[in-house]
Amino acid sequence: MSSLKNIFRQAQEFFRPATWEPKLVEDKENASPQPDASASREIFAACLTSPTPYAFRYLIQKAPHLHDYVLWQGQKPVSPWQQRMAGAVGVLSSSPEFGFRNNLKSLPTFWMFEHDTLSDGYQATKSYIPSSVDMETGAYWNESHTVAVPASNSDARNAAFLAHELRHAEQELAKLAPTYKQTPATSVEMSLALEADAMAYALRVLWTIPDKFWRESILLFPTKDSASAPLVKAFSAVMEHAPTNEPLRRDILDRATENALRAFYEAPVAKMYVAIYLSLAQKMEQAGDTGSEEIPSDFYKKLVLTADGHPYAADSEIPNLAQQTIKRSLRDFSAQKGRGTSLHTL
Repeated sequence: MSSLKNIFRQAQEFFRPATWEPKLVEDKENASPQPDASASREIFAACLTSPTPYAFRYLIQKAPHLHDYVLWQGQKPVSPWQQRMAGAVGVLSSSPEFGFRNNLKSLPTFWMFEHDTLSDGYQATKSYIPSSVDMETGAYWNESHTVAVPASNSDARNAAFLAHELRHAEQELAKLAPTYKQTPATSVEMSLALEADAMAYALRVLWTIPDKFWRESILLFPTKDSASAPLVKAFSAVMEHAPTNEPLRRDILDRATENALRAFYEAPVAKMYVAIYLSLAQKMEQAGDTGSEEIPSDFYKKLVLTADGHPYAADSEIPNLAQQTIKRSLRDFSAQKGRGTSLHTL
């Protein structure tokens, strides 16, 4: 494992110098200490109530017993979980496609939660998120620039999970996340497009991790996930034909990423996301928390930009993919429930 030390160099520079030897942890039961339930809920409350990551970090600093479950820029990793999260960032930073590779200071705060903390917290705060959503997979909050990471994750799953959630963080920094200013229909379309990009781009990052041991270990997790399997298959179909005796060509990587993006809209997971965001939009509409703005004219153009600023897909075609997926899903929902949606603009 000593060959991995260079991979972790950037993470060690970002999180104050630490001394730990990276190793792959596959045993989920022993992957990390289980956090105290009350501590996890306090962190959850901080995520929802703090308007900025700075306020969130100040709140955590005033509660020393929460330190083991949180990691932010400038903090030296101390607990095993903090060290492993810093290591996961280091692994991702070894990929030239990782968006935060040259901007680690913009990384969000990470915090660890127990399995039921997110779902309980959402219900307690009467969030718009449907109670049926499985929150054990983790989340990213735009408001507090914070990523919630499951306590039971292995090292490989942490890296796979963060590749997706940190793409959401990039989207938020690029001001692509929907706000209350959009119409419900617009919010659903934008949210679906953001998920498609995050899932496809995460594969691009994971596939370009130089160390074969880590790359193959991490990619096992998206492949095993039935929701991600169609995207992995679509991405692999292109990459399998890439020459192995020369540097990876950008056009091949772009084609693979776009292939995965298109596969998302045809996969069952897309309909699941439509259901989630439709429920969210309907509750926002009922509460009057909506606006009249449409999708920004440069939304899709910015959405498909890579770490070095070039587009991996033709942005002009993506709106049709998103809109057709929403319409197809709505027809299926109407047929299943015997009724349509109140969102006449969809």
